[in-house]
Amino acid sequence: MERHALNLMTSLAEAGQTVSYAGPGDSWLAEQCHARHITHLDLGMHGMADLGSMLRLARFLRRWQADVVHGHSQRGTHYAVWSGRLSGCATVATAHSTNAYRRFNGARRVICVSDAVRDFLIGHGLPPAKLRRIYSGVDDLSVRAPTRDEARSRLGATGHPHVLGLVARFERDKGHDVAVDAIRRLARKDTLLLLAGDHSTKYGQEILRQVGEFGLSDQIRFLGQRSDVETVYAACDLLLAPSRREALSLSLIEAASVGLPAVASRVGGIPEAVEDGVTGVLVPPEDSAALAATIRSLLEQPALRANMRLAARQRYLKLFGLAAMCDAVVQVYREAASGA
Repeated sequence: MERHALNLMTSLAEAGQTVSYAGPGDSWLAEQCHARHITHLDLGMHGMADLGSMLRLARFLRRWQADVVHGHSQRGTHYAVWSGRLSGCATVATAHSTNAYRRFNGARRVICVSDAVRDFLIGHGLPPAKLRRIYSGVDDLSVRAPTRDEARSRLGATGHPHVLGLVARFERDKGHDVAVDAIRRLARKDTLLLLAGDHSTKYGQEILRQVGEFGLSDQIRFLGQRSDVETVYAACDLLLAPSRREALSLSLIEAASVGLPAVASRVGGIPEAVEDGVTGVLVPPEDSAALAATIRSLLEQPALRANMRLAARQRYLKLFGLAAMCDAVVQVYREAASGA
């Protein structure tokens, strides 16, 4: 969500909009905004009842003469709605998940990052008239991605004919355990799985133990938190996304920007990010046997993977570029502000 907000703010500023970030000053997002010279209001937003934060934001909106205040997820939207009411500023929200629906109804417009999120909100009573589906755009990572050989050299993966990747937070919804079991079932010593993400979490340590128990330490490598995910994507033949729940998945879109096909779960908004049989293959969630069988099939069909690479890149350019997202969001801002 922080990466999405940063992409959006940067794109809006480049398009000539005046943008400010309001949120905790000790965050990664605040650091990134400072580096990009984006105005920042340090706002604690402690829990859902931080009245001081609401009043500070409302005063800032009036002083700054803001047209729109844009809240992300439930907490951000909660503070945006109340400060918007106090300041007379139009409120827009973005819903990023398929398991949160409270707080959004107070916004004048709600951006849904996928049709799956939109359908979820409608199912929980939000009026369709105020919902707008806008896919999250991402940077075109192909412009700074290294060659495959160089990427594999940087990651110490040159001795493996086949390299797979999984780029995600270490939490149960991302399905790392399913991927590890699929590698066990695959039983191919020539295949390496790269896991990018901070594995110091409780779930990350569980996955570390699972890898050891299966005797897969030579086939599964923990890369830790990465700021160069384009290197990981460039090194891989396939991206794995065995999620149990997913609103859209930025990693799938990032992978598509460098032409990397995916094997992913058919859940949430993933079928909107991966066109089954064209840019990758969708498998049932929680099914490590199906995941392993699909990986094996694709590794044995290099020509099919090559076609999927081209299709993934074309789908990214058509649907998930930053400029298209920025234009669509500005249109929603205009809708919201016109009635404020």
